[in-house]
Amino acid sequence: RRTRSNVAVQALSLLNDPTFVEAAQAMGARLIEEAQSDEKRIGRLFVLCLGRRPSEQEHQLVSRLYTDQLAIFRKDRELTVAAVGVYHCADVDLTTQAAWVAVSRAIMNLDEFITRE
Repeated sequence: RRTRSNVAVQALSLLNDPTFVEAAQAMGARLIEEAQSDEKRIGRLFVLCLGRRPSEQEHQLVSRLYTDQLAIFRKDRELTVAAVGVYHCADVDLTTQAAWVAVSRAIMNLDEFITRE
């Protein structure tokens, strides 16, 4: 069992770890392929990563995060391409996929994802 920490070093390390980045890129592509709406993608992400459905509050927070990420990626094509990596889904807007990659990275950095209790 690992004790919880409020030190940002672990979070930054995991966010930038190549394994976690690639896993989030693959997850973003998977969400787009498996679910047809943003609402369903949020639910699917929680089930795949955390083994449960999101609460209403979590759903709203993740939905807002997705919207914020879309706005960021719409402004920077180079950042968008880098976020998606080699996992680009055919016939899918890169901005949309990049936003799902960013949301996946956030969920994959939760203590609930990283540790088993």
